[in-house]
Amino acid sequence: MKGNFVAYYRVSTDRQGRSGLGLEAQQRAVQSYLNGGDWFLVAELTEVETGRVEFIAVDNPHANKLTLHILAAVAQHEREMIAERTKAALQAARHALIGLREGAAVIPLRG
Repeated sequence: MKGNFVAYYRVSTDRQGRSGLGLEAQQRAVQSYLNGGDWFLVAELTEVETGRVEFIAVDNPHANKLTLHILAAVAQHEREMIAERTKAALQAARHALIGLREGAAVIPLRG
């Protein structure tokens, strides 16, 4: 793994938080995932859930759960569409290179 990461550890009860066992297992899982690579753990956040926590998006504080769910679904769809367009563009570039190698005429596109 490369890059900067923030670890988020969470247990559901105060008792689990006091025992530390669930948190230790999560910490080991994070260390195993990052596997000593070229990364930096910039922060670790530990939450012991003792009640309901309300999530507020600071850049859209009036958004409710439905709005956030829809925005997340749209973002996921856009990510998938970008991936498809990128794959298609790479495939077209490969075909163009193959055509150049075989002496085929390739007319560059101007945009």
